[in-house]
Amino acid sequence: MRLILLTLTAALAGPPAPPLPPVDLDGDGKPETLQQQGEALKIGAASVDCGMGFGCKVRVVDVREGDGFKEVEVCNPGPRDDYDCYLYAYRKGSVTALGVDGSEVAGSGWTITGNGIPLKQSDQRIYTRLSKYVLSKDGLSLTAVPQPFYYVGYKVRVDRTFPITMQPGGGAVVANVKPGSDITILLESAEHDSQMLVHLSSGLTGWVDLWKLVEASDSLMPIFAAG
Repeated sequence: MRLILLTLTAALAGPPAPPLPPVDLDGDGKPETLQQQGEALKIGAASVDCGMGFGCKVRVVDVREGDGFKEVEVCNPGPRDDYDCYLYAYRKGSVTALGVDGSEVAGSGWTITGNGIPLKQSDQRIYTRLSKYVLSKDGLSLTAVPQPFYYVGYKVRVDRTFPITMQPGGGAVVANVKPGSDITILLESAEHDSQMLVHLSSGLTGWVDLWKLVEASDSLMPIFAAG
């Protein structure tokens, strides 16, 4: 699969950026132009937000090879060194943001392999969450595929004790984590927000709230204190 990676570096003032290589997005045999104009990216006759004057990254992708269409990934700068990336489809002169039930879906990036199953990457500071979606038959929307957990795999030093429990959010206490020990955050529950399954050096496992874990670790505090 061929991906065309295009980076736009916008200035707050000055002449419009030159147009990007034309690409046939809607399969009609006529290539569409892509050009940044101020805070917008012009896609054919339509436009989408493009970096709020700070520039955006643009990539033409083929979410489902063989359907005759191509999509545009537009990544706007986020609050830190990350991006909010959206997928757009172009049909009959208009642009549609690929989303779920009418709501746009944004990630810090997308993995596109051409099989109709885009994987969304979301920056969670200590790990990158991977979420699976399926492109609709008409290529204009996504369906989220649920999963029980998100893999984390992050090792951290504990400076203050806290309990781990049998269930996400509570239940019987499995153990109290010893200060000075190293633990591994294995998983985050997809059903229970911020509930992390951890593995102790003793081999025991249990659940803890992410924010309790942050309070117990001097190394995690600055990571989550950053804006």
